[in-house]
Amino acid sequence: MVTARDVYLTAGAENRMEIELKNKGDFSVYEVEVTLSVPATTPGVSIIEEAHKIYNEIEGGETKSYGLVLYVDRDTPLGAYTLTCLVTYIKMYKLGTQLPASATIQLGVVVKDISRPEIRLSVEVEDPRLKAGAEGEMGIILENVGEETLYEVETTIASASPYIAVLEGARFNVASLEANASFTGRPTVAISRAAPLGVYTLTAAVSYEDIDGKGYLDTFTLGVNVDTVAVAEQTSIVLSRFTLSPEVVKPGYVADLELELACRGAAAHDVETLISLAPGGGLSPLSPTLVSLGDLSPGQTAASSYRLLVDGRAASGQYPASVAISFLDSDGAPRSVVETVVVSVSGIVSMRLLNAPVVVVEQGGVFSLEADLLLIGTESIRFVQVEAVGAGPFEGTSDSSEYIGSVDPDSPIPFDIEFAVEADAAPGSHVLTLNVTYLDDLNRVRSSVLPLPVSVVEARIEQGAQSSALGGFWIWLRRLFGLMP
Repeated sequence: MVTARDVYLTAGAENRMEIELKNKGDFSVYEVEVTLSVPATTPGVSIIEEAHKIYNEIEGGETKSYGLVLYVDRDTPLGAYTLTCLVTYIKMYKLGTQLPASATIQLGVVVKDISRPEIRLSVEVEDPRLKAGAEGEMGIILENVGEETLYEVETTIASASPYIAVLEGARFNVASLEANASFTGRPTVAISRAAPLGVYTLTAAVSYEDIDGKGYLDTFTLGVNVDTVAVAEQTSIVLSRFTLSPEVVKPGYVADLELELACRGAAAHDVETLISLAPGGGLSPLSPTLVSLGDLSPGQTAASSYRLLVDGRAASGQYPASVAISFLDSDGAPRSVVETVVVSVSGIVSMRLLNAPVVVVEQGGVFSLEADLLLIGTESIRFVQVEAVGAGPFEGTSDSSEYIGSVDPDSPIPFDIEFAVEADAAPGSHVLTLNVTYLDDLNRVRSSVLPLPVSVVEARIEQGAQSSALGGFWIWLRRLFGLMP
C-alpha cells in the first residue's frame, strides 16, 4: 500500500512531501522500485528530489517511508492535482520461484497557497579599513539577494560614535534594483585624529518597496576598522619673497614694500600680517600696519603691501622690519610666525668740480690739472680716488690718478692730476672724463663721472729753430756760388 503525506503544496516554492510504503502481506517482497512522475494533467509541478527510490527488501508487515521535494510554479492555479506512482517488486515463494509484480497508484496533491517572492537585501562595506585623522569616500554596497525587483530604495548612513562623522552623501537613492543586482553608494566619512584604534560601527537604514508598492524598512549594522593614523599635514605660512620699489632707496624717499606669502601643507584661515618698525630707526609707515589676507588654500600665494617713508636724515645702512604673520590652521588652532625683512638705504652722493681752470692744451702736450673735489651728499665717503680716463684724444700718464682718501660733505678737497693730448688730436673742443671711485657702506665699489671741457689747439713752432733752418740754407747757397770761403 502506498500513502502520501504532506500533500498540501504552496505555489512558487519548494515543498516536501512523504511517501509511505507498507507491505500488508505476510511475506517479504524484494527489489522494490518506486518511480513518481507528473502526468500531463498536472501542469506546473516538478519533482526535483527523490523521484526514484529502491529498497532491496520490505518484510511482511513492514513500513518504509522517504521524502521527496516538489516545486510548484508561482502561476499554477490553486486546486487538486495527481501524481503517478509506479511500484514494481518481486515476490518469492518457498520453492524459490520469483514472481514480478507491479502497481500504479494515483496520489492526490492540493495546491492551496501561493508564496510571496523572497525579498532580501544585503548591505556591506566595500573596504572597512579607515584611517584616523583622515576623511574620504567609503563604499556601501547594496545587493538585492531576493527574487524580485525592489523600488524606491533609499539608504541612510549614520554613526553613533563621536569619532566618526558622515560629512556628505549620508543619504542616497536608487530608483530600482533588480534581483541579484547591486549598487554602491559613496558617502564621505571623516575620522577624528583622536579616535582610538579599533572597531567601530555604522548604521545603514534602508527603505524600499516591492512590485505591489508595499513598503519595507531594514536596518543593518556595518563594522569598520580604524587601524592606522594618517600623517598630519601641518599648516604653515612662509614668506616666499619680498620686493622694494624703487630698488635703490635713499633718504627722503617713499618706498613700496610688497611681501609675498605662500601657504604650505593644509589650508590657513584669517591670515593677517603686522609690520613693526623700530621707533626712530629711520623708517616710518605711510599705510596701515595690519593687513588681512583672508583664507589661503595649500599652494596659494597672496601679497601684503606697505608704504614706507625713509627719514631724510637716515644714514646709509640696513634697516630691519619685523613682520608678524598670524593665522588659524586647518584644525582651527591659532598659529603665528615672525619674519624679518631688511630695507637697504643708500646715502646721497653727488660730486662737483670746484676751481677748475679753463683748460687749453696743444696737440701732443701735457696738462697738469689742479682743482677741488666737492661732495654734495648726506654722509662721508671713503677710499676716494680721482683718475683722468684716457680715451679719445686723451692719454694717461703716470700722474693721471690721485688717491684722496675720505671726503666729507661740503668740504672741498684739492687734487692734482695730469693728462696728455695725442699729437694728432683734432683741434677743437673735447670733454675729458674724470672718474671718481669710492667704497659705499657695504664696501662695494661705486663711481661718479665728472666731465671736464678741454680745448685742443695746434702746436706752436719754435722761432729759434726756424731761423737756424733758414741760415743754413743761405750759407749753402753762398757756398754754391763761391761767395763764401
